[in-house]
Amino acid sequence: MYSLRPSYLNTLSMPPRVAGVLRRLGEHMGRQELYRKQAPEMLENLRRVALIESTESSNRLEGIVADNQKRLRALVNERSQPENRTEGEIAGYRDVLDTIHQNFLCIHPFSDGNGRMARLLTLLALYHQGYEVGRYISLERVIEKTKESYYDTLLLSSQGWHEGKHNVWPWTEYFLGTLLAASAEFEMRFSRISSGRGSKTDTVKNAISAFVGDFTLHELENACPLVSRDMIRRVLADLKKATQVECLGRGPAAKWRKKR
Repeated sequence: MYSLRPSYLNTLSMPPRVAGVLRRLGEHMGRQELYRKQAPEMLENLRRVALIESTESSNRLEGIVADNQKRLRALVNERSQPENRTEGEIAGYRDVLDTIHQNFLCIHPFSDGNGRMARLLTLLALYHQGYEVGRYISLERVIEKTKESYYDTLLLSSQGWHEGKHNVWPWTEYFLGTLLAASAEFEMRFSRISSGRGSKTDTVKNAISAFVGDFTLHELENACPLVSRDMIRRVLADLKKATQVECLGRGPAAKWRKKR
């Protein structure tokens, strides 16, 4: 790989704007560790949402799409077995992402998934350097939102690759910008949660979204340990009024169902 040879690396000169982005990312990383120590419970909800978004976005970038959102969540939450190759690809990505979040093993779950493996290994490399924003904000979703730039910068930085004459900076700047955007979003979400502005409502809504099938009030309470029963009832009532959920019975044991 020419990019890793000293003869190539020694020719690189970092643009000042890249150094500025790296400095800002270092500031974000310092605050990230503080957040993790202050409120690990609050970050768990963000982690669960990011897992689903990352699995969906990274596979969709490669043209791998589940039949529906409910089916995707069932696969991500390991409540259903893959029924075809597409679902197998999604489940494979989920497994590797989980492995990286715990400790990484050397496996390749895709028959043709170099793009996905590159993004997974990038996430692993970031974790090793202390940049853990990808646990709580889906980097894959940020990339998907800017996929034109993603592919354009990949093309620009790969020209002249085999001759060792490629330019690493278009892709590097795009990637660092992605990481910076995710870090800013993480701090915004954490600030909203820690200050209480809509945090409990979001917690309940995200928990409901993560359920694959019907759920009870008790199950929802277990998924939202920091939210009172009265608050959960209030959110359910608002969602019911907005026709986003429906109650299938009466009393605390009644089942609730999401409506599409």
